[in-house]
Amino acid sequence: MSITNNAQLAKEVGKYLYSHGVPEAFADYLKARRWFRRKSETIKNIIFRDYAVLSEDPIEILTLIEIYYENFHSEVYYFPIMVQTKSIMPEKFETILEISVDDNYVSLYDAFSDIRFCSGLLKLIRQRKQVKSLCGVFSFYPMDILKQGQYDVPEEKIKLLSTEQSNTSIMYGKSLIMKNFRSIEYGLNPDFEITHFLTKQTELKNVPALMGYIEYQNQDKLIATAAVLQEYITNKGDCWNYTLIQLEQILRTAMRNICIYKDDQIKQIIKDFSKDFISESFRLGEITGAFHKALTTNLDDDSFKAENVSNEDIDSWMCFMVTSADAILDKINKNLSSYSPEVQERALEILSKKSILIALLKNIENLRSCQQKKIRIHGDYHLGQVLKTENDFVILDFEGEPIRTLEERRAKLLPHKDIAGMLRSFNYAKCTCLYELPGIAEEELNILKKWADFWEEFVCEAFLEGYLSVMRDEFDDINTFNSVLEAFMIDKAIYELDYEINNRPDWLKIPVAYLKTVVT
Repeated sequence: MSITNNAQLAKEVGKYLYSHGVPEAFADYLKARRWFRRKSETIKNIIFRDYAVLSEDPIEILTLIEIYYENFHSEVYYFPIMVQTKSIMPEKFETILEISVDDNYVSLYDAFSDIRFCSGLLKLIRQRKQVKSLCGVFSFYPMDILKQGQYDVPEEKIKLLSTEQSNTSIMYGKSLIMKNFRSIEYGLNPDFEITHFLTKQTELKNVPALMGYIEYQNQDKLIATAAVLQEYITNKGDCWNYTLIQLEQILRTAMRNICIYKDDQIKQIIKDFSKDFISESFRLGEITGAFHKALTTNLDDDSFKAENVSNEDIDSWMCFMVTSADAILDKINKNLSSYSPEVQERALEILSKKSILIALLKNIENLRSCQQKKIRIHGDYHLGQVLKTENDFVILDFEGEPIRTLEERRAKLLPHKDIAGMLRSFNYAKCTCLYELPGIAEEELNILKKWADFWEEFVCEAFLEGYLSVMRDEFDDINTFNSVLEAFMIDKAIYELDYEINNRPDWLKIPVAYLKTVVT
């Protein structure tokens, strides 16, 4: 067959991808992407599971790829591509694959790198379009507020954000932002579900409103969320970077006062120079409490209604924590020789006192003697999931921990998990600042660590005070609250061990350092 136009070429490219395997180079490309989750796994095979021709000029194809691993189950990724003949492939786009379709040599590249594609997605949402694929359908839905017509954004004001993590985000001027989920699962995506609930059912202002979304439905009527479109919140950046800047200023003050050794003097200086940030930490705690309260406001929605914690819940959570700790610490032990001497030394002490960690994890049994509610939560709460605005904070990204299953991420849990996540994030910020200070002698570094420890103590206290000022009535006994919170902090740090092994081995020293303080 002779291909004479783009419509034929688009269909033939789709058929080719669906019926052919992919070269090893494609696996290398995927592993180099920030959004690819399983970098430490060996890829056995990659299959294009479905495709839909979105546009013929330029050629845009929505695809789903399934990736099979040697030691892990398969995953499905949302992977839009654009097609261009090799002879006119623009240099600014990175070729992913080159294929021959009926003697037509074409290059494929990531559609998100082309603003024309990004612009088209917004138009399709506004128009409530449905695009049939070979095995299903892609549907584009606007919320009512988007249909009012005040969000026309020209292409020159559309920007692909460079701060890629597990998703690909597109900014539409200063009004909208679209988060495209690269790894997708069938079922209700918690980021979509929680944002939809808070937008439609509550008055909470410290989360972005949902403006639209993209869904994929396969031939078995199973639905996966491919993207969410949200209002863009003008901000000063995320709280992770904001916190690092604040702490760096404190530590530079410490370096100018390195001769001060008395704890009371250090504490006073820390309080004086951190006064504003401590107040902001209190406010962040208030907002976190308000967020948790908002998630329980609709008593008619079973997915969000608060429920009493049962003995079965406690048994399940404790079993999960202990089993995870055993497995992850065993992984640390098996790979001990590959870590730095500092990490090896601390890890050995943790491993030798694992029974202490297990006993502390079992503190959640204290819940048996009090009344406690389980609720929907953020699930992966840390400083990077919060934006700093001019005078406040906005909470983002409700997907939950990326390595958890969809069922686990949608489950009702204790709010302690979110609190522990934020407290651990403050610890990460402290450690990051200390590690990145240039040219500091060991003696001076030990003094600076004391300054940073006091900073972490004050900030975490303020966050908890702010949180409890909103949520105190939800906790039957403050001593139980504290003991259960410690269990969740340990559980979070053990999760961090596993995450850093797979993604950032150089950061393994941070959770290892924290767990060492727990067992000593």
